[in-house]
Amino acid sequence: MRKLRCFKNINALFLILHASNVTVFL
Repeated sequence: MRKLRCFKNINALFLILHASNVTVFL
């Protein structure tokens, strides 16, 4: 369960990074 939470946090961070990259690209 604890590992899953950590994975979720990493996934959220990745999504945020991807979003900022898209905004910079645009």
